[in-house]
Amino acid sequence: YTKFKVEGFFVELKKESIKTSMEKGKAFSQITLEDDSIIPDSKPDVLKVVHTQGTIWFDESKISNQALWINGRMNFTVLYRSENEEKKLESVTGSIPFQEKLVIDGIEEIDKIRIRGCFEDLGGSIINSRKLAIRSVVDIIAVAENETEEEIATGVMDGEHVEEKIGQEKLLQLMYNQKDVLRIRKEIELPSAKPNIGEVLHWCISLKNVQTEPEQNKILLRGDAGICVIYQSEGEEGLQCFENVIPFEGTLDSTEFDPEEIYWICTQNVSTELEAREDYDGEPRVFGMELSFDVTVKIWKEIQIPVLLDVYSLTQNLQPQKEYSTCEKLLIHNQAKVRLAEQFQLEKDQEKMMQICCSFGELMTERMTLEEQGLYVEGVLKVHILYMTSDEFLPIAHEEAYIAVEQLVEIPPAENHIHYELQSGIEQLNVNLMSSDSYEIKAQIFLDLIAFETVSFEKITNLITLPFKKEEQNRQSGIVGYIAREGEEIWDIAKKYHTTVKRIMEMNDLQEDALSEGQKLLIVKEVYS
Repeated sequence: YTKFKVEGFFVELKKESIKTSMEKGKAFSQITLEDDSIIPDSKPDVLKVVHTQGTIWFDESKISNQALWINGRMNFTVLYRSENEEKKLESVTGSIPFQEKLVIDGIEEIDKIRIRGCFEDLGGSIINSRKLAIRSVVDIIAVAENETEEEIATGVMDGEHVEEKIGQEKLLQLMYNQKDVLRIRKEIELPSAKPNIGEVLHWCISLKNVQTEPEQNKILLRGDAGICVIYQSEGEEGLQCFENVIPFEGTLDSTEFDPEEIYWICTQNVSTELEAREDYDGEPRVFGMELSFDVTVKIWKEIQIPVLLDVYSLTQNLQPQKEYSTCEKLLIHNQAKVRLAEQFQLEKDQEKMMQICCSFGELMTERMTLEEQGLYVEGVLKVHILYMTSDEFLPIAHEEAYIAVEQLVEIPPAENHIHYELQSGIEQLNVNLMSSDSYEIKAQIFLDLIAFETVSFEKITNLITLPFKKEEQNRQSGIVGYIAREGEEIWDIAKKYHTTVKRIMEMNDLQEDALSEGQKLLIVKEVYS
């Protein structure tokens, strides 16, 4: 409570705190990373680049002078056709460090930061047989959030002859807002029909159907990891492809969850690792997998809160000080699922397909537009396919396909600014071989949206006591006949003529405080000695 002395008694403002987390600012940067990669002496010369893949890793972020400094690296793996006839495929790995500055107005060290990076383009090309040129275009998006507590006056305590006007607001109370890292480790054993692992040449892990949900005082994350490994066997079997789908599950400690609360769990896969290991017999027949996720958990509770809109006294001259408060209301939590299917033909000079080794996709949302009916999302599903060819000199080839994505995710209409969060991902992805030069892609993606309306309302922050001028009150008529104007409220009339809403309703035999234009009222001034 905050107390303000008012000549002879105290007026106390009852206050309630509303905790909120508002988006403070957002910054976008597109950087180009280029470097040369030297082939180690232990590896054969490069004849042709088959496929280049990479990951973005953020090592450190720091806020200084209203700017966000990000240090990170781009890790890459290049699968290439070598000039060694006995070992036709080989791979080389490396990383390119980077530092980037993003300016976000008003950003402070206490603000919470979310950073996301994705590839706009990535490729490797041959400079000579012992050197590769690596080039990538990376999009970096940073969002700064400010967590604050708004104090809202809900009424007046211990105020004799004090009239108060109370409104109602349905707002979101932030109950929990934490970011954590979840690591999941799994081991996958080779089938008995597959030979031992000699050397891992290339691997990829694609995540599908990733789902999160609160469970008592934990956050449960589960999904499927599609694993593809191309390796050289220990024996004479030569090049091998191994593909499997592994379910995974992990938990993070969290606050106790109330089913009536609203939750938003944002997950971002920040790294995937895979290595060859020995089994219980000491044979290299196991792949160890580690997944790392950044998990942001927000939980809100919808509350109906009384708001003190205005106040006056019949015995004192009270002047309320006001300012605008900004909070959020939930509009909708909506998930849209989109099915995609398209057939493709290989280019004429492309190696023919014998067998698909693996496929994995990247869903890139390129444009999001708020329209009258909701959020219109435009993007593309980029699908990578590694397959065995009929060419014995080039046993593995890479194909890339693109499917356009367009979807409207419904949002109810709102009068004020709309703030939204969108998660997108791949639930299912299948590539079916139709012939040696054609294939079909079938996929299902999801767009998970939570939308808020930013509302502003006037609140009382303080009460100031001014000298009470009795002569002005004495000049007012004791009884007044009044004709209501359009849109006028009894509160405004009562405040102006030094009486109460209750008294006006009693004098005029009113059952409700609504007035119509032209309605006649009898008003009697309230006088206290």
